[in-house]
Amino acid sequence: MLKGATAKLFKAPLGLLLGAILLFNINIEGASEIENSISQISKASQYLDGVKVFRGSGSSMLPHYSEESLLLVKEIAFSSIQKGMIIVYEDAQGDWVGHKVIKKNSNTLLTKGSNNKNVDPLPVTIDSIKGVVVGNFNLGNLNTTDLPVVIGKKY
Repeated sequence: MLKGATAKLFKAPLGLLLGAILLFNINIEGASEIENSISQISKASQYLDGVKVFRGSGSSMLPHYSEESLLLVKEIAFSSIQKGMIIVYEDAQGDWVGHKVIKKNSNTLLTKGSNNKNVDPLPVTIDSIKGVVVGNFNLGNLNTTDLPVVIGKKY
């Protein structure tokens, strides 16, 4: 059963559209209903310029997102990034990582997983930034491999 469906959204049109989708799916039970919800959210994101749907992974970003989360990631200009945002970037190993911005410099960012003791080992460059997390849906027993992954990575 889906418990605690949450939507932490920062853009009103995005929140209204995806909120309406989830409104009718609050009490879903079973894998097929969850997969149907994932499909609906993915389809809805097509109409929102620059928004892509990912599956959360790892534990460094708890309670912000987890293995049970669908993340909505929107493209963002470097100039719009602010301290405290959760950004998605490609690290040196080629993984897409979602961590919180703790400091912004002129052309790099320092990031850190919420549960990590240290900042990420390398500054995030402008070219490696993929977007900012604008929505988080906690779907409970999320067991899909159909979506790309954003990792809350331990370094």
